[in-house]
Amino acid sequence: MAANQIYVGRADAVDLEIDGETVIDLNAALSAAATDATEITILGGYYQAEWLVQLFRNLPARRRRACKVRIAVGSDATVSLPRTFREMQDVRSELRRLGYRDIEVAVVGRSPVHFHTKLFRFLRTTRPSWYVGSANPGSERHELMIRVAGRHPGLSSYVDAVFAVAQPVEHGVPERQSATTIREFLLDGVLCHRPPAQQLFTFDAYRLSPEDRRRIDTRLGEGSGVEHASPRTEGFGFGLRSALALPADEDTDRDGIETRTRFRSLGMDTLFGLWMPRVYAAEAEGSVRQREDARRSRLASIGSVINAEGGHDRVLAAFNAYVASMDRYLGDLGIEARPVRDRDAGHDSGSDGALMSWEKLKPEEVATIAAAVRSRSDTRRTTWQNVIEESTAVTGRKYSRQALEKHKAICDAYEGRVVAHRKFRSTGSKERVVHLDAKDRRIERLERELGEAKAIINAYDARFYLLLANTARLGFRREELERPLPPNRPYEEPPTA
Repeated sequence: MAANQIYVGRADAVDLEIDGETVIDLNAALSAAATDATEITILGGYYQAEWLVQLFRNLPARRRRACKVRIAVGSDATVSLPRTFREMQDVRSELRRLGYRDIEVAVVGRSPVHFHTKLFRFLRTTRPSWYVGSANPGSERHELMIRVAGRHPGLSSYVDAVFAVAQPVEHGVPERQSATTIREFLLDGVLCHRPPAQQLFTFDAYRLSPEDRRRIDTRLGEGSGVEHASPRTEGFGFGLRSALALPADEDTDRDGIETRTRFRSLGMDTLFGLWMPRVYAAEAEGSVRQREDARRSRLASIGSVINAEGGHDRVLAAFNAYVASMDRYLGDLGIEARPVRDRDAGHDSGSDGALMSWEKLKPEEVATIAAAVRSRSDTRRTTWQNVIEESTAVTGRKYSRQALEKHKAICDAYEGRVVAHRKFRSTGSKERVVHLDAKDRRIERLERELGEAKAIINAYDARFYLLLANTARLGFRREELERPLPPNRPYEEPPTA
């Protein structure tokens, strides 16, 4: 009988066994009650939106239009009322999409105190069932409720009183209110992550040691005399904006280095990251957004000048002047001029005058380039210039050796061709090379990626079994390890003592 039954959520928290007779799983009971209801009423101090929608999926679609729905929830803080309204509006919209038509969804304000009730009512034509206890809608905690069968005038009057003061969500979202307590102030904060790294419009052309930098710094006050140099960069780099005679703007310093959004002073460090009030976070986000827009504008202006007639020659002349004056300046300081690797690669152009591309290679392009390199005959010597030509044919863009060497698949393909050519020269035997068309290359790439994915999965499986064995050795049960994480949801007050 119902009078002898209790409904428990997460019974394992107290090592209580669900026997289906006196101790019944709460979530299973609520889901079963919803399958043939003609009216469902839910009151909750807090809520989990996805759980609410999932509960209403239990009712067969053909019966949803005739089922009446009433939901009233509280809000964890005054400052979060707008968010609660928006989330419950989404719940209402989703219920309409599922086929429900008679829907009443409302939010109970925090004045004068927080709404804290947990109640479920399922009506089957004329027979109501009430579940009253500790469980909010969607709670993943240990909960206890009892079921009251039949009419209950007191509970019916209470439910009517709640909806009389609750605010229907279809009336609009209330304005955001300021925090009135320390708890609300902290709840209204956000965790902030570091803004994008500063954007440099300079390019290092020399490798300088810390001692070299120190010697340069001691002479900066006298003026370096190096054309288009940026003293602020680690390698006393070549300034592209200076070479193009582009003016600095408010978001960059005189060396063309983009300044960062300052935000650390707006918050405080916590275990989970930098916390700051929401209003400060909005200001920081706005500043970052403006700088992102300005960065795109600067890149567009640089690109238009370079792509204009004579633009590339202008940059190359400025770079050569920079190199000559920098060599002279380093010589005066007694510093060996050590150029960075492929220093001139960014200014190289092919017979068609194409500049080296700065666009990142996509994974599928890397795989296709590697396949094209592997298809080269071992009777011919393969050089990095050949790899560059293959990449240009594949992508339509020209890349430097330095850019291509960053990708292991391309390096492996190149080294494989070098080894094959050496073997041919020593033995005279040729490997059978199949020249693949674009479709075959894609199939080969996919097969290779599938093999790599399987290898990664096998490695993770081995690691999982190792961790599982060690956790068992340390006394953890597998059931505890497989317990799902609680979903993200609004704050739920801690249990009282």
